[in-house]
Amino acid sequence: MTLGKCDNEWEPCRLYRLTHDFIKTPIAGFMLDFDTFESRVDKHSRYDIRKCIKMGYITRVMTIEERNERLEQVKTINRSKEIRQDHKVKDFLWNPYPISTSECRNHPVTYFGCFKDDILYAYISIYRLGDTGHLTNIFGHGEHLKYGIVRFLFKFVAEYYKSQGVKIIIYHRLNNGTQGLIHWKKSMGFKEMKLDEVFS
Repeated sequence: MTLGKCDNEWEPCRLYRLTHDFIKTPIAGFMLDFDTFESRVDKHSRYDIRKCIKMGYITRVMTIEERNERLEQVKTINRSKEIRQDHKVKDFLWNPYPISTSECRNHPVTYFGCFKDDILYAYISIYRLGDTGHLTNIFGHGEHLKYGIVRFLFKFVAEYYKSQGVKIIIYHRLNNGTQGLIHWKKSMGFKEMKLDEVFS
């Protein structure tokens, strides 16, 4: 496994430090070694993906500039549910702000969006560290979550990073979060693993 070097080798960026801390501890990992994404997820997820396609949702990469231009839509998504994972939405998410660039040029952040009629309804942000993707934010509009838009978006994310040579996406720890989040991770093919063992 490689995490890549930071711009400043003497002061590694926050995401490098966080991901490096995960190397020897169990994490929730999604290996990008599948033949088809659908073969890795449960039947409910496959149904949701087909449903989203029929309903006209689309998924694609967003530039940082587009994310900033759609800041009001990001805010609408974040505020569509006051309580998430049994906690009030944090202030920096309740009042999102424009961002400029990734903290470290060698560990870029990429935003992915799920749209319908050119309106953003879900987004995911992932930092790439070498051959590892670190999922940091995943939000869907409260009124559209029932359609499976986050599952649909993650399919695009996984297929995108597989095509870019990334080997694994990590999403904190498998049993971290509410029962609903834990179930979501497992239904989407995340498994508990240790990075040092996966890439040994």
